[in-house]
Amino acid sequence: MVPSALTRGDVAATAAKMLASKSLYTLGGAAELIVYVCDIAVALIFYELLKPVSRELSLLAVFFTAYRGHSQRQRAQSLCASALL
Repeated sequence: MVPSALTRGDVAATAAKMLASKSLYTLGGAAELIVYVCDIAVALIFYELLKPVSRELSLLAVFFTAYRGHSQRQRAQSLCASALL
């Protein structure tokens, strides 16, 4: 699904739409950053809660949560980059 601000195959139109709503894209980026920080915070809270049960499994859960967040950021960046091509 391509957002309405992105025009497939027309870089100039996409850039113009993005520049016209620059504050919206900035707000979206800030919101994503907040989500990622909260995701890591929740993972660390779960680690502390579950550490008495199994420290190794709790660490593994934190690792996979961090990896998932990293993968999502990479995907979002590649989608934005490919939209401009």
